Amino acid sequence: MIPTSSSRLSTMTLALLAVAVVVLGSACTTTAEAERSDDRVASAQGATVHVDYATAAAVPPGFVTVERGRSLHPLRVTDGRLLHGTSSASDAASYISTDLSPARVTRIGATASFTGDDSGAIALLVSAKPVPANESDAAPDAAVHFVATRTGWSYAIWQAGDAGQTILGQGTYRTAFDRDAARFEIELDGDRAKVYLPDATSIVFTDNRIAEFGGSWASWELYEDAPGTSPASFRELWAS
Repeated sequence: MIPTSSSRLSTMTLALLAVAVVVLGSACTTTAEAERSDDRVASAQGATVHVDYATAAAVPPGFVTVERGRSLHPLRVTDGRLLHGTSSASDAASYISTDLSPARVTRIGATASFTGDDSGAIALLVSAKPVPANESDAAPDAAVHFVATRTGWSYAIWQAGDAGQTILGQGTYRTAFDRDAARFEIELDGDRAKVYLPDATSIVFTDNRIAEFGGSWASWELYEDAPGTSPASFRELWAS
């Protein structure tokens, strides 16, 4: 979803601030594990929806895309990756989404590629309504607004209107991992979200807005905050 410049967690912000897990207080109850735990690597196994761009040649049936028009080309599949072009202006973004209704999304994940000099970000989103086609329209409430770059990550919930995102935690990666096949996944269970990171660690967040803002829409985003930025890309998408 398209955040305002004041609420968007940019690639530069991640690079500067992602030094440890940070939990921000609010009027709502928010808790997180004090330490990340060693855990499994994210996997698409058992997902209701799974798109592998090693074999998928285009956006599959049942998915919709939204383009903000600030990339040199829109989303397309090249060499087993879904990507858009280098950003031609600030806040370049492309989205691919699917609606799992009547079910609510309980899992969302992706295998991302941050190869070469890529400095773009990916995002995973879970919401009750789709990303608006017109970016002047307000982004919907979202139980998941997870952002990752090659150096760090953040987990936030998103409140529609002027409130924007509330970051519940952010951090860097503990160990090196394959940046050409970085796996991320979020599992949702009521007011609880478990984030699996590509360094085989996980962290749990609990906030009543996770349950309140969830829904049937799963979305994946490519984003660059400045012109001339090389994008990240997706090798796989999955959701349940």
